[in-house]
Amino acid sequence: GVHFAPGTYDQVEDPVLVEPFWDALDRAGLRTTVLDVPFFPVAESERTTMLVEWGCHDRYYGTSSWPPELVDRVDEVAGRHLIGTHDMGELTRFSPCDYVARSGEMRTRRENARLVELIADDIDRKTVASTWMLGHAAVDLFMSVYAETHCVGHQVWHIHDPRHPWHDPALHTEIGDPIREIYRRADRALGEHRSLLEPDATTYVILSHGMRRHHSVNFLLD
Repeated sequence: GVHFAPGTYDQVEDPVLVEPFWDALDRAGLRTTVLDVPFFPVAESERTTMLVEWGCHDRYYGTSSWPPELVDRVDEVAGRHLIGTHDMGELTRFSPCDYVARSGEMRTRRENARLVELIADDIDRKTVASTWMLGHAAVDLFMSVYAETHCVGHQVWHIHDPRHPWHDPALHTEIGDPIREIYRRADRALGEHRSLLEPDATTYVILSHGMRRHHSVNFLLD
């Protein structure tokens, strides 16, 4: 996380003070595979396989993996995640979906439609990558994080919600409801993962804090 420095309002990064769960599992002799768990860099580990910031919402460390060759193998299997691996040059900490398919301050109707296409393609690409990793992992715990549902809520809620002041009924008619479509694909992804598990496997589905309209005055802080 970050906090504001008193007197300047500069953003200061807070160090991660908690140990990732996979380190504790490693010490216990358990094998773990994790895909796109946010805010943790890749670390060498004897029993943990990691792919980090491949299909992410928040990009802090860049796309990498352990073992190092894993990221190239996943790209061969699924194709490169188009949004999560987006590069902004000198900007090192950002949310890729804020910048993809956007040429100006606000996205045009065509850019909004293109972004929805990219998110839909990427969530299917994530499922190919994630199920491939699950199918090739003899592990005690497998964890995969889907950022696409979060990105679609942040970026195009106004297409979904007719009460939003930016809502464009014509665009909604043209491309449909992007929130529902991405959530449907996430549901299918969950089913595909479940089909690969042993009958006695335990599955946890962890959801984030949800989405709704948000009208912020953060711009006043400048």
